[in-house]
Order: sequence, then structure tokens, then C-alpha cells
Amino acid sequence: MLCLDVVGTDGMDESELIHAPRAEHLDEVFRFADSMPGEPLLVHCWAGVSRSTAVALVLIVRAMHFDGYTEDEIVSEACEILLEIRPQAAPNPLVLEIGLSRFMDADSANRLMVRLVNDPALFQNRHKGASPGI
Repeated sequence: MLCLDVVGTDGMDESELIHAPRAEHLDEVFRFADSMPGEPLLVHCWAGVSRSTAVALVLIVRAMHFDGYTEDEIVSEACEILLEIRPQAAPNPLVLEIGLSRFMDADSANRLMVRLVNDPALFQNRHKGASPGI
């Protein structure tokens, strides 16, 4: 269970890190999802906007990655799929990057996370009225 919408851990002291998302959380999500291939999966959190949509996006991206999609295809198609499921999606960047780093190298995970969270529709959901500066 992730208790806070933590988007970074810099500056947090040890007592606060207990609430931060960790790789073990995403490993457990993958184990659970993999135990029921092809079955519907409900992913939820407190508001259904940030943490759960990050987990859902990681699962979508993971499937596409293993099916051989290019990074460009993943960025365009995964965001569309997520927004069809949850139009209010504003995926948590930290949860997303941790999840991506479980099946790709850290640099690729970071680059892909940045591209995904800066998708114009997802960016608008997180920052109403602003535009991504990438």
C-alpha cells in the first residue's frame, strides 16, 4: 500500500521514507498481474488519479515494451490507452519511474517517465492551464 502521493524523496528524512513508494511495491504489482494473465485487473488508490494511474500506465508500458513497441509508439499509444480508461489520469512520476526501472535500465526509465508525464493531455491533468516545457 502506498500512503502518500510522494513524487520525490530528496530532502525526506528516514521517518518519512516509510510512506514513499518503493521498488518492492511495483514488484508485487507485477507478480500479482502476472499471476492472472489475460484477466481484467482493477488498479485503485485513494482518488484514482495519480498513484493508481501510474501503476496502470506502468502495466500498459510493460506489456508494450515486451511486445517490441518502440519508445515513440509506447509514448503515443500508452497515454491514449490510459486516458481512455481514466480521463483524469495524472500519473505519479516517482511511481512511474520506479515501475519502469523494474524492466528497463535507469536512464531509459527516467527518459520514458519524462516523456510520458509530459504527454500534453496527462500534463494538463496535473497542471491545469500550463504546457510542458520539454
